[in-house]
Amino acid sequence: MLAELEPVASGVLSSFPAWRARRGREAKADALRAKAAALAGPAALAFDAAGVSIDYKPPGTWQQQPINPALVWSTMFGNTPMLDPSLVNQVGLQALGLLEHKGDEQAEREKGFVGAIAWFLTLGPRIRAAAGLPPRSAPGLVVTSVVVLVQGILIAAVGGVLVFPLAGWLGWLPD
Repeated sequence: MLAELEPVASGVLSSFPAWRARRGREAKADALRAKAAALAGPAALAFDAAGVSIDYKPPGTWQQQPINPALVWSTMFGNTPMLDPSLVNQVGLQALGLLEHKGDEQAEREKGFVGAIAWFLTLGPRIRAAAGLPPRSAPGLVVTSVVVLVQGILIAAVGGVLVFPLAGWLGWLPD
């Protein structure tokens, strides 16, 4: 999108330049701006999940406050831009790196015995989702219920196989 734009002087209340479409590129710049606006919501959630923000000092104050760059990126097109595209890019790269790291950590936690238990306990909703059934629909509830029932039978069978020999070994069963 920035290839379709050019920086112009902004108002006196901002230290960043404003951005306008280059001559003859207005239609393409508007289309790209609309696409970026549609992606701002998911990007804002990603910034929040990564815990990344930008410190912003509103004009006329001494206090800085954290802002989500995805929610204020469009100010670059007004008279008082709150940030610069290069700043959004750098913070975005930081957020992506942190999210990738968090994903790697989660993948490590899901390995081994604890991961197998988590996989087993979430099997019902995952099968329902794989079948393409909505969570609160009658068919979705039936599929989830059947899977949970089968899981309960498996747990009872495995528990019985383990508990009865252990109870006999401890002398808790009558002769």
